[in-house]
Amino acid sequence: MKHTTELTTSALVVDLLCEHFCYLLTPTYADKSVEYDSLTSPPPLCSRQKLALYSTYII
Repeated sequence: MKHTTELTTSALVVDLLCEHFCYLLTPTYADKSVEYDSLTSPPPLCSRQKLALYSTYII
């Protein structure tokens, strides 16, 4: 039973990550050139993104 629960949890985490980060793979974003400024910081993470990153860190 323990293995089934772990498998279900990891599948949910993968689905959550795909939901939030699939936009990186779309061609509309790939076609645009992006200039990075060293003084800008990345946008703050929402609570769902923090949970997903923390969950993958634990795994």
